[in-house]
Amino acid sequence: FFFSSRRRHTRLQGDWSSDVCSSDLMELALVPGERARFEPAILTAIRERRIVRAELDERVALDPETTAALRAAAVRPGLDIHILTDRPSLHFVGKFQEVAEATVFNREAFATELGEWMLPNESESKVGMRGREFGLDDRAAARLHLGLTRQIQLLPDEIAAFTHQANVSIRAASAVVVLTCVTDDLDGWLQAGDTYEEMALLLWNRGFVTAMQGSPVEVEAPNLALRARLRTSRRPTVVFRVGRPLRPEDARRPHAARPPLEELMLP
Repeated sequence: FFFSSRRRHTRLQGDWSSDVCSSDLMELALVPGERARFEPAILTAIRERRIVRAELDERVALDPETTAALRAAAVRPGLDIHILTDRPSLHFVGKFQEVAEATVFNREAFATELGEWMLPNESESKVGMRGREFGLDDRAAARLHLGLTRQIQLLPDEIAAFTHQANVSIRAASAVVVLTCVTDDLDGWLQAGDTYEEMALLLWNRGFVTAMQGSPVEVEAPNLALRARLRTSRRPTVVFRVGRPLRPEDARRPHAARPPLEELMLP
């Protein structure tokens, strides 16, 4: 079988060079008697891989082989990769992440939208993120959902603790990876997102987890500061941290809620 996307065939077909312009839907063809031409480890990673927002082990470094594999995955037109591993850079990104998080938490539209997606642990919704995926107990998860949707007032210390945790996690990361694009448009976003997905699977199979850092992409001041740090005029479009959880059980947290596959398929 094969997947085809708006830009190219995916790795499952083993051909990144084919320029496909079909649609924004995934096409799946099943051929009797054919055997899949890809490594089973890729399917395992697709099934198991998840975002892990947890305390990371700062003693774990990104090995040269993995660094080289990440750079190879990012060789695409109009895309640059920056892999930050030195402590001063990680502390810099962590601090600006905390500032960006505090900014978006105080934006009414952002906070209420986030609250609709961040759900209590007992929620049976088929989409969204439950607090347990962030390591939150039932009380904390319910309180965060109610606070973001403005049904209750969160305490300043609660917001500060949540935003500071991102800073701590980045400072302990093995690396922060930044993908910058020549064009800040849909084409650039798809290119960067497609690249991240390949990297996330690669890292999962090598024992590393990832977590997206959306705020520095969305908030202009931290975005400009990150550009200055990277010495680039290209806009950071994807920012994520890489590491190994300090507690191995954190990598086994539940997946985010997702609808059954049959609800997404169009015959």
